[in-house]
Amino acid sequence: MRTLRTRISLLACFLIAVNFSSLSSQTLDNLAQLREEIARNAELLQQAKELVSETSSVKARLSLEAAAKLHQHSVMLLNTVTTDSNLRDVALVARKAREAILQTIALAKREAKLEESAGKAIERARNRLEQARQLINERDARDAVAARKLTEEAHSQLQRSYDNMREHLYEVSLRLAVSSEQFSSRAITIIRRDFSDAESVERAIAKTERIIERGREHIKIEENQRLRRMLQEALQLQTKAKQSYRAGRPVMALDLTEQARRIAMRVLKASASKANSENVEQAIRLTDALLQEAREVARERDLKELFERIEKAEQLHKQSKHQFDKGDHERALGLTVRAREILKKSLASIRTEPKQDGVESALKKTDEILGRLREAVEQSRDELAAELLSRAQTKQDKAWQNFRQARLRAALANTRLARKLANRAFEQLRYEDI
Repeated sequence: MRTLRTRISLLACFLIAVNFSSLSSQTLDNLAQLREEIARNAELLQQAKELVSETSSVKARLSLEAAAKLHQHSVMLLNTVTTDSNLRDVALVARKAREAILQTIALAKREAKLEESAGKAIERARNRLEQARQLINERDARDAVAARKLTEEAHSQLQRSYDNMREHLYEVSLRLAVSSEQFSSRAITIIRRDFSDAESVERAIAKTERIIERGREHIKIEENQRLRRMLQEALQLQTKAKQSYRAGRPVMALDLTEQARRIAMRVLKASASKANSENVEQAIRLTDALLQEAREVARERDLKELFERIEKAEQLHKQSKHQFDKGDHERALGLTVRAREILKKSLASIRTEPKQDGVESALKKTDEILGRLREAVEQSRDELAAELLSRAQTKQDKAWQNFRQARLRAALANTRLARKLANRAFEQLRYEDI
């Protein structure tokens, strides 16, 4: 009996020893695995630090600090592990640290992207605001009150966007920059809607044409291919602008020619220092040829005004040659291009001058339209229609004043604008101008 009890006791001790050995082995395995996880956390934490260093985000820095503290706590606990219970505590902290580190990485990437997007949005908004202000300055201020208010709001939003960018609040900065761009775009829409008349569009197209011509003067065939491609792009947009204008789409024409002008201006600025003997000499020869053509036209038609413009162009051209002889190629090029612009504009005005009878007929037709509109407004008492009528009448009065001064092109442009404003008033009243 005693022998049996001894055998049972020995068997129990053996089983206990086996269980203890198994438990220790499992603990060691778990500890090794946990060490690997914490080491991986350290690698991820280093990646998070690098990403956060690339952005000035306050959110990302705070998130990184919290993640780093959790990681350090997990390392400290790991060094004091003695039981399975301790091991579970370390595993829990390490898991929380991993989540915090991954969250920091995602936040840093998001903030970096927001920072980049906000920067680009601010640049777009700034350019759009400058474009709106330029359009307003080129137009009649009385007809640009609403547009000015929009640009003031655009400026305010843009300044707030800058302020938030400096405070590293990229999401707010982005939202404000987008809002600023929208306000400027609305201002541009108003200006173009009211000023896409024939005179304005023709003047804009002619201005772009002159800048493109100057760009051509500066760029030789074998020179910078990138600038040549840019100039070609400007030419294509300018061609589309002319086509749109001829097709009766003045707003589109205005937008296209302004795009072309901006590209041509970049070309001109980039190549401003590239004037040399060969291309300046070529420009001077082109001006000589145009001067000869202008003299022949002036003699044939006996036009005193054209003779005066030719004389002004000749003075500039002589100065150009003098500067060329001195070796100042940049100055020489600018003077001869200005001389040629005067000649081109003078010849174009002669070739396309509208006839007096046709302009007078157009003015009378607009008077009839405004008369019908006045009756309709008096009956409806619509405030917006009344405002449009007032603006249209102002333009029409200006058109008759231009006509009496023999400024036929200006008269035609203003009466077209008056008619356009009247048509908008009719639309407001749900009338149809026939």
